[in-house]
Amino acid sequence: MDHDADRTDVAGGQASVPPGLHPFFQGLLDTLPEPGADWPRAKRDQWLETARSIFSLLYRDPAEERGAGRLFVAPPAPAESEVDRYSA
Repeated sequence: MDHDADRTDVAGGQASVPPGLHPFFQGLLDTLPEPGADWPRAKRDQWLETARSIFSLLYRDPAEERGAGRLFVAPPAPAESEVDRYSA
């Protein structure tokens, strides 16, 4: 199915697709429902998560490379007195 032929801009003309648009983005845009159509929140959330995944796949995040994007930080080691208390 050719979604480009169906896509029109606000003025009613043919919508332009940016040159060099990655096929992942084109596919994602092609799955958007028409404006005003029903779009359940679960499906919206799924679409947004897919978009986030595509961005993560195609673009580097300098903050993550520096370690700032870590989701888990190990808790500090227990103090020696706490270790003794639990090993008795």
